[in-house]
Amino acid sequence: MAHGYASQLATVATDLFGEVSPERAATGVVDHALRLTDGECGAVTVTSARSKPSVMGASSPEAEKADQLQLEYGEGASREAMVAEGTVVVDDAETDGRWPRWQESIVGLGFRSAMAVRLATKQAPLGTLSLYAKGVGAFSNTAVDIARVYAVHASMAVASAKHASGLRQAIDARHAIGQAQGILMERHGLGGDQAFATLRQRARDQKVSLSEYAVMVINSRGFSPLS
Repeated sequence: MAHGYASQLATVATDLFGEVSPERAATGVVDHALRLTDGECGAVTVTSARSKPSVMGASSPEAEKADQLQLEYGEGASREAMVAEGTVVVDDAETDGRWPRWQESIVGLGFRSAMAVRLATKQAPLGTLSLYAKGVGAFSNTAVDIARVYAVHASMAVASAKHASGLRQAIDARHAIGQAQGILMERHGLGGDQAFATLRQRARDQKVSLSEYAVMVINSRGFSPLS
C-alpha cells in the first residue's frame, strides 16, 4: 500500500476512535471510506444477537435504501460478505446475476457498482460497510485492498462506540431506577428494598423493562404507580 494511504489510515484511526455515538461512528466510517476508495456513497449495517440487523448510518438516502433492501430481500453483497467473511464486489449490477431482486433495485436507485466489506472483531461480527457508485467497474483492485485494511479500523471504531453507548445507557438506566425508587419511598413510605421490588413487579405487569417503568414513574407527576 502506498505511503499516502497508510498516512490517511492513521488519520482515520485517530478521528474515528474519539466517537462515542454508534450512529455518528457509523457515519464517520462511511465518510472516511468514501475518501479512501472510489465510492460515491455508502452505508453501515450492523448486526446484533439481541436485535434484527439495521442500517446504522448512511451518506445518502439512496445508500440507506440499498442496504435496507438487502435486509428485506435477504440477499445482496452485504449479506454475502457476512457469510463469506470477506469482501464482495459487484462490477455491474445489470449483468451480475447473483442477487437479481436486489441488483435490479439498486440499478433503479442509480447504482451499477457496489462493494461490501465485513466488519468484525475477534469477539463477534458487527455488520458490514457497503459502498456504491454509479459507474460500471468503479472499484479497482487497489480500492478493494484498501477497503479490507480500512475495515479493521472501522470495525474497532464501531465496536468501541457501541460499547461506550451501552455503558452510557446502563448508567442512565441505573440512575432512573434509583430516582424512581426514591419517589416510591417518599410517596408511599416504602423501604429501599420494597420500593425496588415494587418497581420490578410493576414493570413485569406492564411488560416493559425495569428502566422503562422507572422513567414512567419519574414522569408520572400526579399519577400514583401503586394505584
